[in-house]
Amino acid sequence: MNNENQDQKNALTLALKASETELVSQKNELRKHLNVKILNVLLRRWRASLNDEFRTEMFQIFSDIKDQEALSCIMDSLEAENRIDRKNEIISLLWMSSLDASDHLVDLVNIALNGNYMTVVEVSTVIESFEGEFGEDEVMESMYQIDEKLLAVENPEFATVLMDLKEVVNKLNVT
Repeated sequence: MNNENQDQKNALTLALKASETELVSQKNELRKHLNVKILNVLLRRWRASLNDEFRTEMFQIFSDIKDQEALSCIMDSLEAENRIDRKNEIISLLWMSSLDASDHLVDLVNIALNGNYMTVVEVSTVIESFEGEFGEDEVMESMYQIDEKLLAVENPEFATVLMDLKEVVNKLNVT
């Protein structure tokens, strides 16, 4: 086993077994060897943690990841998370990391529609960063879902951010 593989294995073991305090003290080692497996473990621990220092330090590591393969791990965490405040943090991770989540347009709109005011704002920010072209079906599906939600919304502030989200989706380039 070469040194890099051994280092990856050691970092995974650290992520799995170390205390949150140890992980914070070893953050540079984790950052250096971060891969999708380690990210998955750390995201699960981050989601369950009540330790603010741990959550802050790990979030900084997460935002550094540039491996597009990490997107599925982040989206899985987003889908699995029940707490809206944590969902909002995970959504912000998408735009902080600059990962391309454009293939998840409809999923992100659904998450926004089932979240709160900040969820819609965070999702709008992510979608605004999308480049490239989108299929007409996914844009129309997203617009339809937003329209359906707008019909049911009673809170004027929430309706306003939903209209903003609709405008952002409407500005996407359609093929």
